[in-house]
Amino acid sequence: MAGSPSISGDGLELYFGAYHFGDEPQSQLYVVKRETRDAPWGEPGSLGPMVNSWSCQAMPTLSHDGLLLLFNDWFVGPSRPEGFGNEDIYFTQRATKDSNWSEPVNLGSLINTKGIERCGAPSADGSTFYFSSDRPGGQLHI
Repeated sequence: MAGSPSISGDGLELYFGAYHFGDEPQSQLYVVKRETRDAPWGEPGSLGPMVNSWSCQAMPTLSHDGLLLLFNDWFVGPSRPEGFGNEDIYFTQRATKDSNWSEPVNLGSLINTKGIERCGAPSADGSTFYFSSDRPGGQLHI
């Protein structure tokens, strides 16, 4: 099953998670690209072992410039060892749209808690970060 699509600002890349249920649930992140907005989509490709380095990556969100990708642990799998709780938000970066993605980094304790944080997304101008959380109060403005 695939879900959680995120399209690039130029409309040429579509990121999504592919979820596999079973004895050991897994989720990996993929991208599909096209040459122009009017062109057909190509074949999906895995983001590779650098990004898909844990059993469950989910809910990718691409920044407006296409150089930052946010995602979170998937709740059905174990948390990453450097995580803070049930589901944490991570990011990976690239220098250009043709570059490889960097090793994922946890957003840290300002964002992530022992609870559930997911669906991280920066505003187009980068001044605000939106995400969902089950923390008390339900709102955090950064």
